[in-house]
This record gives sequence, structure tokens and C-alpha cells, in this order.
Amino acid sequence: MIWLLCTLAAALLWASVNILDKVLIEKFAIDRSVGSLVLFSSFIGAPFALISFFLSERIWVEPTSTLLMVLAGCLYLTGLTAYLRALAYNDTSVVAPQLLMVPLFSLVLASVFLDESLSARQWLGGGFILVGAVVLGWQTGTTIFHFVPKVFGLMVLG
Repeated sequence: MIWLLCTLAAALLWASVNILDKVLIEKFAIDRSVGSLVLFSSFIGAPFALISFFLSERIWVEPTSTLLMVLAGCLYLTGLTAYLRALAYNDTSVVAPQLLMVPLFSLVLASVFLDESLSARQWLGGGFILVGAVVLGWQTGTTIFHFVPKVFGLMVLG
């Protein structure tokens, strides 16, 4: 039964962070500029890095590992910037569910780079995820639906 509480707590925290991000953008971002939020988010891990550095017995890190860590950080900040820009242009209720396209990209990348063979059922599930993300990208106008490609593109990048 503890698994259910953990799952609900994770969903509640994720929703809270999405709403907090939107509030920060609306209150403090000038002209939808999210640079300061990205800068703050990039420095938030610095205290933890310093603590782990001083508590660690191993000081030397291989250059390859260091390069991979820096690359991972850059990719994270790219995704974070795209996510925050998408939030600046659209509602949280549209942007947050589009983050769930991560399994779709994992599916495609596993097929391409890891040479995994995927079943038709897995590809169909990926198609459903893509269709759901596109449907969430549509906004209701006065009489017709219109697609917001900028937000969808930012979420694909994120």
C-alpha cells in the first residue's frame, strides 16, 4: 500500500512544481524571458556538488566522465529552457502533459541506437502518445481548433 502513497506524492509534487514554474514565469519573467530562471536552476545543484566533493574520498574524476557530466548538464539545461519557454507561451495544463513524450523518444532511440526490436504493440503505444501530445497542443478558438506548433516544438526539444 505504501507504493500507492509514493505514486500519489510524486504526482502531487510534479504538479506543484509545474504550477510553481508557471507562477514564477508570470510574476518575474519580463517579455517571456526565462533566462534568470534557467540560471537559477543551473546553480541550484552547486551546493550539493560541493558537499559531495568534500565528503567523497575519491577526488580524481576521469576526463571522459567529466565531459559526459558536463554534456548531460548542458542537455538538461536545454530541455529546461525549452520547457520554461513553452510554459511562458501556454498554460500549464497543456505543457505539462506533453512532457510525457519522454517514453516515445526512449522508444525511438532504443530502436535506433541500441538496435532493439520493438513489437507492433510498442510502436502503437508510441503512436498513441504522439497523438495525445498533438491533441493537447490544440487550443480551442471561437469555432475551430488551432494547433500551437511553437509550444509543441519546444516540448519536443525539451
